[in-house]
Amino acid sequence: MNQKKNEDKAYRRKRRQMSRHGNPITYAEQYPYPWNKGLTMADDERLKEQSKRLKETGTWNKGLKKQNDKRIKKIALASSGKKNHWFGTHGPNYGNTGKKSFMYGKRRPINVREKISRSLVGRFTGRNSPNFGRVPSHGKSEYVKTLGHYVRSTWERNICLLLKNNKITYRYEPEVFDLGCFSYCPDIICKNKIVIEVKGYFRRNTDIEKLRLFKKQFPGYRLILITSKSILKNNERGLEFIDHLVKYDDFLGYTKNDLKKMLRW
Repeated sequence: MNQKKNEDKAYRRKRRQMSRHGNPITYAEQYPYPWNKGLTMADDERLKEQSKRLKETGTWNKGLKKQNDKRIKKIALASSGKKNHWFGTHGPNYGNTGKKSFMYGKRRPINVREKISRSLVGRFTGRNSPNFGRVPSHGKSEYVKTLGHYVRSTWERNICLLLKNNKITYRYEPEVFDLGCFSYCPDIICKNKIVIEVKGYFRRNTDIEKLRLFKKQFPGYRLILITSKSILKNNERGLEFIDHLVKYDDFLGYTKNDLKKMLRW
């Protein structure tokens, strides 16, 4: 704290000297470091108030984009292209990989690794996930012109083509359901509240738990699971709550009448 006071005195002295000679002083020269540098919430009331205010109201730019806000657009333009201070150069850690990395050949102590692990538990899962309540992005997927939308797998593509060819209207990933600790986006929803979920395999137990919670919290929907032969054979996973289990190969062989009967069309 004494060092910070001495720095403040030095800059105030510099400002007085420059103002006497009529030289303008910029804000960056007057305040070359942030006001909260070296401070923590334990020893500064302003930081406590600021943290409390952010929790209550959130940041001013939350949910805003440069497409719909002039202030965000102005900030983006001011730091883009040649105006960016990194333009034409690499970042400070560029090339610091492999043997050049400061952690090369080293291993963090066990207590440090455990501390990092504990700090990340539950941080990006459930409601803390940045994708909670959103329709998942289509990073690794295929756009089918015949269908007019993206699909995530060959199974989904073939099932949607079968429905379309039989003139059965459907919606692909139309909405997200809030299940409390999870959010669930059905693959396909037909009329009469028919949900079709396509699962070749279950990656983790949370996939089954999502379906279980969805059926419990939204009993008005009828859930159809199109899955593989192995999952149907090993039914010890506890899929008895699902209304209709169908093998993928059998579903592709359904006629129009079979589909209408199963989907209550």
